[in-house]
Amino acid sequence: MKKTLFSLLAAGAMVLMVSCGGSGKSYPEHEIFGKVLAAQLEYHDQDSTLKADRTDDNWKDIKEKRKENTDKLYQAVEQEKAALIGRDIPFEVDPEAGFEVTSCKISDLNKLGNIEVKVQIKITDPAKAHLFGFSKNEMYFDFKFVDTEGNLIHDKMTLSVKLDQDATPGAVGETTLSLNNHAKTANKYYKFGKIVFYTEKY
Repeated sequence: MKKTLFSLLAAGAMVLMVSCGGSGKSYPEHEIFGKVLAAQLEYHDQDSTLKADRTDDNWKDIKEKRKENTDKLYQAVEQEKAALIGRDIPFEVDPEAGFEVTSCKISDLNKLGNIEVKVQIKITDPAKAHLFGFSKNEMYFDFKFVDTEGNLIHDKMTLSVKLDQDATPGAVGETTLSLNNHAKTANKYYKFGKIVFYTEKY
């Protein structure tokens, strides 16, 4: 039942089709990431074709076309940026993590469309949270990206966050993480499900 629900969600995420200029392919608009993934994949397809077509005789033309292709990506990302900033990112927190996530939103995109996410965290149980030994107001947390079927998109990652006070219940902090999507791997994020936050003891 859960797998069926995830599959339906994945299908719902791919609603509008975006034409891919020059490659003959088309990529869907994502319900969270808008047209950014499509723009990244269009760029990758076109750039791969241009590199394959490069010869000693046409390299100057190919160089110019690759620049035009890059500029097209920049423009597409810039057009989407305002609509995406502030958009909620689905997440889940392990009940044993020792902290809760109070906010998880897109905060920025760079020119290539790589998505930054601002995360706000609040300590609930200092004994379970992973606190940095040399500082009473710094905490590590672990996270991973999973798709709508629960499969891992990206290996586990760890970040630290500065808290506004010593690590007591109610202490809060804020940090930024990257979804690490780019032109070569944007297709993985079409089935993005959520960020899973947890604490791994070391």
